[in-house]
Amino acid sequence: MIAAYDAKLDPRTPILSADEKKVFVDTFGRTGFTGGINWYRNMTRNWRRSADLDHTVRAPSLMIMAENDVVLPPSSADGMEKIIPDLEKYLVRDSGHWTQQEKPEEVSAKLIEWRRKGLGRLSSLRAKRSNPGPRRKSGLLRRSAPRNDEET
Repeated sequence: MIAAYDAKLDPRTPILSADEKKVFVDTFGRTGFTGGINWYRNMTRNWRRSADLDHTVRAPSLMIMAENDVVLPPSSADGMEKIIPDLEKYLVRDSGHWTQQEKPEEVSAKLIEWRRKGLGRLSSLRAKRSNPGPRRKSGLLRRSAPRNDEET
């Protein structure tokens, strides 16, 4: 299928410019696909080794989905909330699998908005802590805020 593909016969607008495509071709020509493919080659072993782990993601998470993604359709995220309690889903309309290339402004704006919202949430949580007390850093107990004459 891939060998038979002819870009000249494809009516769709390319998602990469010639210069952008050259970056990928040059990089893969120099480094190969080994790193990316190793994840798939090791999938069975990883699956077995992680069978007894708690797979709950406890960090705030953003799932950006593409409306026309045939590889990972939006329905593939159904039920993610069960293992990612703090999950926000965002659907990029009229986009295929390569959202960053197809809708870069929309994806970037969402990432920035989500990150700002998350940082605001963390700031408000920190502000609510009236007396944080001692905390651990590098295995040592230390005060919440160092004095000016102390190393951080």
